[in-house]
Amino acid sequence: MTAFFGDNVSFTTVADASVNLQPLAFKSITKSAEEAGMSRVYGGYHWFSDNRDGLTAGRNLGKYVVEKF
Repeated sequence: MTAFFGDNVSFTTVADASVNLQPLAFKSITKSAEEAGMSRVYGGYHWFSDNRDGLTAGRNLGKYVVEKF
C-alpha cells in the first residue's frame, strides 16, 4: 500500500457499531500496520517476535509484488 499511496497518509477507521468502540486515527500506513500487529500480541494470540517477523515478511512480500508486477 505504501508503494501505491505513499506512507504519509492519515486516515481514521471505525469498528462495527455493535461493539461501541471509538474510531482509531492513524498518521501513516506503517503505523497502522504496527498497531494492528501489536494488538495480536496484546490479545495473547502471538509473541512479539511473531509480530516483528510477520511485519518483515509482509513488507518483503509487498516489495516483491511491486517489483515483479
